[in-house]
Amino acid sequence: MDPGRLTIPDGVVLVEIMRRKAVSLNELFSTSKWTPRKVDKLLWASERD
Repeated sequence: MDPGRLTIPDGVVLVEIMRRKAVSLNELFSTSKWTPRKVDKLLWASERD
């Protein structure tokens, strides 16, 4: 996916990926604190130099 040319369908795919990752992290750490938005923020912050 080209970050400069994301489409609505691309966004749907990305949200689903972040949703699955949040579920996985919650299971791994036995918590319910991870949300798709927190995964998004973590990925966004990790790209910054």
